[in-house]
Formats: sequence, C-alpha cells, structure tokens
Amino acid sequence: MASIGVNLLKNRRVLSEKEYQQERKLLRFSVIAVVIVTVVTVALSVVMIILSTRISALDSSITKASTTLSGLTRASAQQIYLKSRLQLMSTYLDNRSIAREALQRVFSLSIPGSEITGASFPTDMTLAVQVTADNIVSLNQVIAYYQADNGFFTQVVSNGIQRVKGGSYQLQLILTLPKNGT
Repeated sequence: MASIGVNLLKNRRVLSEKEYQQERKLLRFSVIAVVIVTVVTVALSVVMIILSTRISALDSSITKASTTLSGLTRASAQQIYLKSRLQLMSTYLDNRSIAREALQRVFSLSIPGSEITGASFPTDMTLAVQVTADNIVSLNQVIAYYQADNGFFTQVVSNGIQRVKGGSYQLQLILTLPKNGT
C-alpha cells in the first residue's frame, strides 16, 4: 500500500537573511525602548519622591512661619495695647502732677504749733485743707502764709475758723489749683 503522509503542521515560512536581520533590529530596538522607558519611569518616580519630600518640608516650614507670624501678630497687638495703657497712665499721672505738687506744698507747711489735719479734693481743681493751730500766734502765721502770694495756688478761700475744746483753732481752706501748670 501506498503511504500517504499528511503534514498537520502549518507551513512555516522560511525567513530570508534580510528579514532575519530586520527582526533582530526590531527586537534590539524593542529591548532598548523597554529599558529606556523603565529608566525614565524610575527616574521620574525618584524625582517625584524628592519633590514630594521638598514640598512637605516647605509645607512644614510654612506652617511654622504661619504660627510664628500669628504669635508675632498677637505680641504686636499686646504691645499696642500696652502702649495705649501706658500713654493713658502717663497722661493721668501728668494731669495729677499739679495735685501732687499742691499736696507737697500743703504738707510741707512747717509752722510751729500747727499741723494739717485733713486734705481732700472736692473737685479736680480744688483742694480742701483743714489746719489745726495750737494757739493764736500759730493761727496768725498760718493765715499770713496763705495770704502771701506763693505763686502756686490761684485762689485761697477760707471757710471759717473754729475754736475747739482744748483751746486749739481749726482753719478750713479751699485752695484753687492752677490749670495745667499755668
């Protein structure tokens, strides 16, 4: 019998040398392209990691600077408040310097046998003083002292003299203070 052979394999085409070289070039370019893409991908990933690290460092420094700035803003507001309060107190003390000088002048009265037994400010511009004198001679010296122009009090008004038990005298005076050092 005759032998019949059936080839079940597909016919494979045989490559020529030129086609083989082209496929080899194509394979080489493909491998080189894959390597280049991989290197570029890794390089971009590294750059992205470095940039994200720098961004987070910048973000933390911005947060720190913002916190510092808010603290400085708060400190500045406190300094402005403190300056305002100090100016207010300075103005108050400057306005009270006339009253302080008036009290110094009144309490520095050194007439033997007399003493200041009371002083008050009925108004901002007046000082009420109560002087006690042991005898008539001391009382006359006190009256002479306040009648003389001492260059400070603009007006001296007597509210009367009283003789109290024990023979001493009480003189009540209203002293008008100068306005703002004038």
